Amino acid sequence: MEETSNCINIISFTEKGEALAKRLNTYLLQSQKKDQADCECAKDLVNCINKCRASKSYSSIRLSECAKESFEKKQGMVFIGAAGIAVRTIAPFLRDKLHDPFVIVIDENGDYVIPILSGHVGRANEYARKIAAFLNAQAVITTATDVSHCFAADLFAQKNNYVIQNKEGIARVSAKTLAHQNVTVRCENRLVTLSFEGTVLKEESIEQSEKESEKKQISDQSVPEKEADIIISPFIQDGKKGSLWLVPRCIVVGVGCRRKKEAALIKQTICERLAESGIAKEAVCQITSIDRKKDEAGLIETAADFNVEFVTFTEEKLRQVPGNFSSSAFVEKTVGVDNVCERSAMAAAPNGKLLSGKYAKDGVTVAVAMRAFFPVF
Repeated sequence: MEETSNCINIISFTEKGEALAKRLNTYLLQSQKKDQADCECAKDLVNCINKCRASKSYSSIRLSECAKESFEKKQGMVFIGAAGIAVRTIAPFLRDKLHDPFVIVIDENGDYVIPILSGHVGRANEYARKIAAFLNAQAVITTATDVSHCFAADLFAQKNNYVIQNKEGIARVSAKTLAHQNVTVRCENRLVTLSFEGTVLKEESIEQSEKESEKKQISDQSVPEKEADIIISPFIQDGKKGSLWLVPRCIVVGVGCRRKKEAALIKQTICERLAESGIAKEAVCQITSIDRKKDEAGLIETAADFNVEFVTFTEEKLRQVPGNFSSSAFVEKTVGVDNVCERSAMAAAPNGKLLSGKYAKDGVTVAVAMRAFFPVF
């Protein structure tokens, strides 16, 4: 699941549609601080299509270019016009529900707001409801879990900022909830049972659950195929134990390095350590170091490659981090603290734990810490 752009492209085809597009653009700009609506592309399209009706091929090419750019940049699209035009326009660029941007269709009277793509992950349903409220229109939601008021695994993942690793698992979990069956969620040493509506029915430790499962197996000789319907874990091995694997962004990678180390080497060292620890790289949420490395190009580029924040700490802050860390007299003499990678990782995960201590390779040191995590239901 990729990050979605905050830009929204509004596309209209008539003067009436353009007037509605301008109203909508103003609303989105004023009411959504995080969502920036951009109508420049829409204005170009309106002018092109209205003034060049005889040149339909040129208009289609311009529209296709806009759609292609929207999908490449993960920019939402709002079509004001016929749904058929929207469908034919976006069809060549469709990928899957975890990567496609949201697409919404509104009739030019502004009576109906219809999300037609990426209702949950892309937030089309959410935007449709907000836009419908603004226009005093009807949001036409067709997603099965929404209309049946059932627990939606992809919405749950989005709310908790989890990465969906196997999209086919969403359908398996949805099939259970739509059949009004309970679902189980495992997170670390806890097992939570949810009703088909998403209400927490029971929460227990894994040890307690295993004892009950052993009793059941003795009585009916059955062996459960999966430990839970949904597994929330940064560990690759755990992902095989459920129908749907969600990766929490809970891993902090602390890095120390000599000056001017290339990003490729830093990234390679991090990936090697993650692989050896059995951790999915999608779980990385932050890369950390000492503040004298805040302008280190290799570290900045590596954080950008992982699409995470690069955070640095002062030597005083690092010295105050509690715990037992590997110590280097040379490092302490050079930067003022005996260890950079382990201490900076734990500085960013104060309630977590150090999963992997100092790992050194070619002038780069890496340590991995895990923040405490538990989902919001």
